[in-house]
Amino acid sequence: MYEEISGGKTRNRGFYETVKGKYAPELQPTLSYLRQEQTLKNNQSSYAFDFKTANAKSTTERLISITDAVGVNQLQIGLMLREIARPSNGVILTFPSLDEVAPGFNASTVAAPSAAAKAAVRDLEAIYNGSVTLSVDNNTIFDALDTRRFREVPATQQGAFAGRNSARYEQGQVAIEPQLFLDGARSNKLIVNVPTFNGMAIEPDNAAFELVLVALASGFRVQGGAGLKR
Repeated sequence: MYEEISGGKTRNRGFYETVKGKYAPELQPTLSYLRQEQTLKNNQSSYAFDFKTANAKSTTERLISITDAVGVNQLQIGLMLREIARPSNGVILTFPSLDEVAPGFNASTVAAPSAAAKAAVRDLEAIYNGSVTLSVDNNTIFDALDTRRFREVPATQQGAFAGRNSARYEQGQVAIEPQLFLDGARSNKLIVNVPTFNGMAIEPDNAAFELVLVALASGFRVQGGAGLKR
């Protein structure tokens, strides 16, 4: 889904042309993304994302305007430990990293994680044994996309920052088929289904933190494109 250009990476040109061709020719697609977040709860079995601006909860979210459309060809389902007093400095995780999760628990550090932090990291693996469903205007796009494909443990070298999660911006993003066309004026519903179990304990016990599930959809925005898809 990427093309190599001058040693770097860029969005797939073919998908850009596909998006452009589905809307009025005078509307110019621009590189963009959607991002929505839901706080994780013990034993909650599903998390719904509609990417609508009316449901914004965080300054790090980017949601779709009622007048716009977004063509999506990359999807990420990730985790983030959010410090409530500093909500925009979290790292999106592509797997339950103990180094990143540990500070969310009382008497717990990266060097000496608590038993509760270790248990939470184990229980968070349930997210990657679940599924994603997606419907647009009640038309099913994904019946059951496995969340396992979003779990990626990056290769690291030994060093002070080896526990940090993502080294590349595209890490954890999955190319999806069929490609999506989300419309701000229509119903979009992405649901992450988590196989819960008795005793699941993933909520931080340090009140200064919360664990968040992040849905990030990358592609092209068409300003004023709502209702115009061919």
